[in-house]
Amino acid sequence: MQRLVLRLRRRCVLPQGALRAAGLGIVAIIGVAAVTAALFSPMFTVQEIRVQRSDPRIDFEQVQNAIGSIYGRHLLLLTSSDVEAPLREVIPDLRTVTVRKRYPQTLWLRLTLDPIIARMEILEPDGSKPIVPDEPGPVADLLSSRGMYLVYTPAQMGSGAALPTVEVTDWGARPSPWSIIVDEHFLAAMQQAETLLAQRFGQIVRRRTIFLRAREFHLTVDKISLWFDIRSPVDEQLARYRNFLDALGPSAAARYIDLRIRGKVVYR
Repeated sequence: MQRLVLRLRRRCVLPQGALRAAGLGIVAIIGVAAVTAALFSPMFTVQEIRVQRSDPRIDFEQVQNAIGSIYGRHLLLLTSSDVEAPLREVIPDLRTVTVRKRYPQTLWLRLTLDPIIARMEILEPDGSKPIVPDEPGPVADLLSSRGMYLVYTPAQMGSGAALPTVEVTDWGARPSPWSIIVDEHFLAAMQQAETLLAQRFGQIVRRRTIFLRAREFHLTVDKISLWFDIRSPVDEQLARYRNFLDALGPSAAARYIDLRIRGKVVYR
């Protein structure tokens, strides 16, 4: 029996290279089978979508309706753009979307919206109050940090009671909700002017008015309206204001001080 076993071993000896090739072939077959099973198995399809609520304005039903077609999609083949694109179509003030996959069947989302920076009051194009004031409704006109006109209910606004009010006038066509009415550069200039007035002059802004077509804004302090635009830096316009106060004093103007003109100050 021993001699028989030795003969069989000598006859069945394979080269080392052939054994290595056979091993690699088996590993490749197992890998292809695993990938095929992962791609076509219903075990890895989206069956649950979880949304982390980071803002009271997020409507779960709206989100579910926007991405309802994702249910049943293969989780492995799903991309972030597949989720983000339909959401941006129905949520105009959507800022970011974080998508995470929880295998085997769960999609986890975190949405952030543009921050609300002010309540908005739309005046007539000449700056006057509407002749027939709108009845108080269930929604509020708001302005986002991106310059978008938003409409939300008080419950969705969260702590909106502390928001400043911005008047909007000088419009050709009345602003419509969910549209950009001013750009971020304009808003940054207006916020900078308000901050510097408080820091350098100790003056608190009582009223803010945006003139859409003229691309300028007026800030009212101590019953005097200061006129700014974005054609020159805010620092330069405030330097002209400082020169005016040093030369004539704060009581020289009764209604407004125009700081927009380079090299001079116009006041009344």
